[in-house]
Amino acid sequence: MRNAALSSAAGLLLSLPLSVTAATLYVDVNNAAPAAPYITWTNAATSIQDAVDLANAGDEIVVTNGVYQTGGRAVYGKMTNRVAVTKAVTVRSVNGAEATIIRGAFAPGGINGDGAVRCVYLTTGAALIGFTLTNGATRAAGDSNQEQSGGAVWCASASGLVSNCVLAGNFAQWGGGGAYSNTLNNCILYYNSASDGTNYIYSTLNYCCTTPDAGGAGNITNAPAFADQASSNFRLQSNSPCINTGNNAYINTGKDLDGRPRRVGGTVDIGAYEYQAPEVALFTAWLQQYGLPTDGSADSTDTDGDGMNNWQEWIAGTDPTSAASSLRLEAPVVVPPALVLRWNSDASHAYFIERATELGSTAAFSLLQSDIPGQAGTTTFTDASAPWDGAAFYRVGTDSGGGSAPLWLEVPQSLPGTVTITWTSVTNRSYVVQRSTSLLAPMLFTPVATNVPGQAARRVIQTPTPAALARSSTV
Repeated sequence: MRNAALSSAAGLLLSLPLSVTAATLYVDVNNAAPAAPYITWTNAATSIQDAVDLANAGDEIVVTNGVYQTGGRAVYGKMTNRVAVTKAVTVRSVNGAEATIIRGAFAPGGINGDGAVRCVYLTTGAALIGFTLTNGATRAAGDSNQEQSGGAVWCASASGLVSNCVLAGNFAQWGGGGAYSNTLNNCILYYNSASDGTNYIYSTLNYCCTTPDAGGAGNITNAPAFADQASSNFRLQSNSPCINTGNNAYINTGKDLDGRPRRVGGTVDIGAYEYQAPEVALFTAWLQQYGLPTDGSADSTDTDGDGMNNWQEWIAGTDPTSAASSLRLEAPVVVPPALVLRWNSDASHAYFIERATELGSTAAFSLLQSDIPGQAGTTTFTDASAPWDGAAFYRVGTDSGGGSAPLWLEVPQSLPGTVTITWTSVTNRSYVVQRSTSLLAPMLFTPVATNVPGQAARRVIQTPTPAALARSSTV
């Protein structure tokens, strides 16, 4: 009975399933202390190949900034590959196709030939996501399919996946200057060279930019209009046909390889970068200057608690890390309209001014000001309380003796009211001031001043417009 019980227990133990979790390995070409098993950034491998060699099928290899252009591995014959992905793993970049490049090598003294290095070899079931593959080449002898084809990437079967990549400036002696026997999604394959299949051969392309027409879904043949191909800047110009022509199903992240939104305008762009308006690049550099995240998470954040988010601070030219630095409108200073009165006078007399609102037989003049010192020739008095919604009549007189000359009161001159508007400003911005007469919706603001040059610390303007609700902004 005891042996039977033990046997039954052993049988139960042996029937328990084993669970294996896919691992993530990290690669950083600039890491000073690489150490297997490469499962943290601290001990990341410096070579993609080292991580591939240690990985198991189903693992993910994450690659950060750098140009990966050393080392090599032959899989068939004498054809060297910069990276040979010989296991069904996913290799993806983190921070950008411009910053994460796999660079092959031309043959000594030429392009194709012995010593040339292809960028990537992919086995069945492997995937490559978000890289620039450039400067790859093949042998000029040996097996035409396996050693003279696929200057950028060669796949063992069509189940090898290349997604959101740029393949440019690669060469093959025979077929597929860019790709051989791949499935490619949302990729750009352009400016490659081969005897047969300039950019690709024996491949399935979906939503790619290449030539000749691949015949698959969503492919286009127009040149991609790179920002600066000569400098390996494969971002898109504003007139690129790749903008909004990709397929959203082929992206697995909400960010592009700059960390900005991967989908602008509703549809993803073909390639590794989502076209952003030019100011976004400036804004991203500004965020980096202040040590703020560039992945979009800080754009609408009020980092310093001054009531302006970081996008608004960039527009205003203020410091997003200092609450004392923000665009603020001070309380306007209002000087109401007035009437200026002038009369002939001399310095030996003092004068008074009276005002009435009608000229009837019993006109009632009230004293506005007495003991106004006379000036030689002409004396001036400003009535800041003149009734603007009715008539006003004035008279001037003197109580002083000494035979004053006859007094002549000139026609009063109106003095417009002014509003002095002050706001914080910087010298590298211009401003617009707008005014509204109501805070009720919809608020209608009209320009008071435009293109007002900024000044250090504070900017002041004066307008003859009566008091109203004002706001200032940068332009």
